Amino acid sequence: MNRMGSNKVKLMPITDDQRRDPERGLGRTIGHLCAALSLLCCLSFWLQMTLYFTTKVILIDFNGFQWFKFMGVAVVLAIVAVALGSKLWRVALPVSLLMFFFTNYVMGT
Repeated sequence: MNRMGSNKVKLMPITDDQRRDPERGLGRTIGHLCAALSLLCCLSFWLQMTLYFTTKVILIDFNGFQWFKFMGVAVVLAIVAVALGSKLWRVALPVSLLMFFFTNYVMGT
């Protein structure tokens, strides 16, 4: 004990109301949705390529620049997931960036 008295800090327990912050939960849900949509954009490219090379079926009739823009949307969705605190961003951001640069390289834009 010093001259000013006791300097002990009392920690207040966190109540259940503070744990269940509805705004944070909604933000995370939207973040998870954005991350999942980003991964779906990347998966659609591979689905289209697989169908085209196996059966010559074109589901999405995009040219190279449109695929490049589509992968740009995937990157933006992954960045939104990062900003909203989704745990899925650790997968969505690297995959979308990889696909963005891959389509840039393959499509020649």
